[in-house]
Amino acid sequence: MPSAGIRNAIDYAFGLSSQPATTAPAPLHVLLGNSAAGTFSITLDYGVIYTADGRQILPLSTSTPIIVGSGPNQETVTPTAVSVPSPGIYGTTQVTAAFLNPHGQGEPVASASFGLGEAVNDAHALGGLVSIDGRWAAMGGATATITGQKGWTNVTVLDQRGTTAAKSYIAASNGAAMAASTISLY
Repeated sequence: MPSAGIRNAIDYAFGLSSQPATTAPAPLHVLLGNSAAGTFSITLDYGVIYTADGRQILPLSTSTPIIVGSGPNQETVTPTAVSVPSPGIYGTTQVTAAFLNPHGQGEPVASASFGLGEAVNDAHALGGLVSIDGRWAAMGGATATITGQKGWTNVTVLDQRGTTAAKSYIAASNGAAMAASTISLY
């Protein structure tokens, strides 16, 4: 188990392993989906992912968006409820969200924050830093991804993308959106 310290968001970008230079965890998959648009609960195969260093984390939360599906039915949703009573037991994880498209068995479920939300939530248990870097930006992570993420007062996002006047980000209160610090890092 890691101590309070630095976690790199890219290492938590589950389901996005086809992106450049990442050892991100594999996607979760829909086991029982929805057949129409609306607010539904879908059942996933599992509720746990494993980081490259072998740690088990629970990536799903109501504070972090996910990508469900592929092709024309792919969409990004933020769960309104997550039930993970037995994360490592097949078929016991449910996610409720407002879906625009139907999703069937086998469709992938992936991080929509490029691992940022998952890393922030993992760091919350002990506090610490979450790092974002050029690999995270290459996957599609942007400043709007950071400021759209709900965070915790004991977790800081360290911007190491190499951008001019880079900032660190923290939530003013637990569950609030991340906001930039007033001090430039470099």
